[in-house]
Amino acid sequence: MDNEPNEPIYDAAEFKDKAAAGPFDNASGLRKLWPFAFQDTPKGRQLFIHKGRLAALLATLLLTLWLAGATGVWGFIKYGRGMDTVRYLDILFLPVRMTEYQRTRGDFYVDQAKKELEAGKYRDAFFHLRLGVIKSPGNKEGRQLLIQFYSVWNRADLAEKTLVEGIPYNRDNAEFIRTLFIFLLRQQEDQKVLEIAKDLLGTGAVAVTPVNQLAAFAAATAHYYRGNFDKAEDILRAYQLAGMRDGRLLLTRLDWERGQKEQAIARLRQLLKEFPSEPEIYNQLVAYLLSSNRDDEARRESFARALADPRNARARIDLLNAYRKAGDTEQLAASIEGVYRDVSQDQNALLQLANFAATAGDVPLAARIETHMKETGMKWEGAALMRVEALIVAKRHAEAVEAVATLRKESPVMPPNLAGILTGLDAIANFGAGDPDSGQISLNAFLKQNNLRTENIMAVSTRLLAIGARHQARQALATAVRTDPSNQAALTALIKLDVELGNTDEIAKNVRTLLTMRRPPADVLRSAHEKLSSDLYLFAPGRAALLEELETALTRRPPSTGPPGGGLSGKRLLPFRNAAA
Repeated sequence: MDNEPNEPIYDAAEFKDKAAAGPFDNASGLRKLWPFAFQDTPKGRQLFIHKGRLAALLATLLLTLWLAGATGVWGFIKYGRGMDTVRYLDILFLPVRMTEYQRTRGDFYVDQAKKELEAGKYRDAFFHLRLGVIKSPGNKEGRQLLIQFYSVWNRADLAEKTLVEGIPYNRDNAEFIRTLFIFLLRQQEDQKVLEIAKDLLGTGAVAVTPVNQLAAFAAATAHYYRGNFDKAEDILRAYQLAGMRDGRLLLTRLDWERGQKEQAIARLRQLLKEFPSEPEIYNQLVAYLLSSNRDDEARRESFARALADPRNARARIDLLNAYRKAGDTEQLAASIEGVYRDVSQDQNALLQLANFAATAGDVPLAARIETHMKETGMKWEGAALMRVEALIVAKRHAEAVEAVATLRKESPVMPPNLAGILTGLDAIANFGAGDPDSGQISLNAFLKQNNLRTENIMAVSTRLLAIGARHQARQALATAVRTDPSNQAALTALIKLDVELGNTDEIAKNVRTLLTMRRPPADVLRSAHEKLSSDLYLFAPGRAALLEELETALTRRPPSTGPPGGGLSGKRLLPFRNAAA
């Protein structure tokens, strides 16, 4: 019986040809791209996979999914979130363009915050500003707006941190660098100013650029505050600032501090001729004239300026000082009322008037200004400090102690610079009230503060001397000199006091240091020479050599009465203007 096969029997040659052709050789059309194929084999029908085509297919699928996903995300961010500045390439290559994407995102948040500020949505604006600056640290406008928020909230620490963190992104931005140094100088961060200026200026050859001049002027100002007059002048000249308005103004202050009063006044008169509308020059000139007992000249300057501009609070307050010194009580009382009435809505002018009250010991006026500033929502802590100082000047020390305690309760979180001054005032008030133990505790706390300015230490020392606490005044000055041995103003004051106290060993050591500085006050050298020439100090070590050095120095320097004193809350050097002005 014939058996029929269930499957066809292939011719051996034909099967050999089909097997040699391969499963993908006869594909046509799109099937040529397909990585899968079936083929009959001796073992039956089998599936074959083309690895190259499969890899290409998978790559195509992944690319399609990537493009589709990136497009979807880009569209969602751009249209769904409203971030119309987002770039498609940043989303497409997000892993390697994350920095660019985050910067765009941060810039968007800053722009959103600006719109919210215009709409009065301050909480939302602050949130987006903070997030925007984190994402885009180089956004200058966002950083400056964030700093303004911190300043309004009296968070100087956060404002400073935000400014300093922005330096790497703004090294060539003159406006940012100016803002940075103004803020740090106002916060009395002199050492930080010097560190940042050193970093910006570098250690190579002097390069005169707008940013470098800003950094150099800030450094010179910080050195001035610290009493390093030689360093300040060297920097001004090295960076071609000695011929500019602000540089010349700082040079006048250096001349004055070194005892060159006539030269300082002459410089200021020339500057005022060239810049008649500049209040800072006028203010300094009147202050120096009054300190030199040239009251008539100061009064003429003030009267002319007040006549030209009745709204000029400083000129009118200078007239108050002139009336007070002349003893014209009737004119003084009438003028005080007029000034108070005209400046009652001007916070800065009120503080100037409060400063006058502190210097004059006019407690009722100081208290009136403090109360008014509280009631009108102004920043009143500065006026409160001046009321305390007015009590001290009026010798009402027990009341000053009570006022300090009350102020600490009313304002427990006071700005660090004001809190430091308050501690110094507390020390003076306690010594004056006959409580030396409490006074010493406050004085020690005052002198242990960080970033304490020498001018504040010297002002406290001056007040302590006024109430007879000479050894405590010396402690303050010694701290200033120990902290900064090249501080010429503090060193000069310490030598003067040591001459009075007869501390010969200290005089000899400090005078040698003073002789290494540029143009030390001749009257101080003369006093030291007279003290050391006494037979009481005949066997003092190195006495003969030191006397010879003093005699040589005195023959080279004209007489001088040294720098003037100043009130604790008095007018300070305005911290830095545009050096290129």
